[in-house]
Amino acid sequence: MTLNLLPILSSSLVNIRPLASEDFDGLYDAAKDPDIWSGMPAKNRWQPEVFKKWFDYLINTDALAILDGKKIIGTTKYYYMSDNRLFMGSTFLAREYWGGKYNREFRYMLINHAFEHVDKIHIHISPDNPRNQRATEKLGFTHEYNEYVQFRRPEPQLQMTYVLHK
Repeated sequence: MTLNLLPILSSSLVNIRPLASEDFDGLYDAAKDPDIWSGMPAKNRWQPEVFKKWFDYLINTDALAILDGKKIIGTTKYYYMSDNRLFMGSTFLAREYWGGKYNREFRYMLINHAFEHVDKIHIHISPDNPRNQRATEKLGFTHEYNEYVQFRRPEPQLQMTYVLHK
């Protein structure tokens, strides 16, 4: 059995489900704070036209909605690199959900789901995002190497690669 990249997962705190086209308004409402994007490569993603392009990309990939009850508070996804390394990424949470239990809860739900099928999980983090680096380390991930990654930009981006072993 292979890893389901679009699981439906629930806890008493958060729900995770596949992102749907009708989620645009709720997700943009969670994403429109410029401070969310300050440590990300796409620092202007809070702008409606930039966010719309990213949302269109997400909706055509295996993106997941993160919810507090029925309120969308962020998004994330699993993705594989060409060498079959599993990653969690394209993640953000509304700022009011930073710093603790929500990030920890949805990440552990995804980690536990993935560890049913893989022995390690990777996360790419921009070198200029120390907040995300610290949050990822609190989950048990360690920075193992840096690499240039060709995302959706013309030039490869330097990324710190964090790994969590089962």
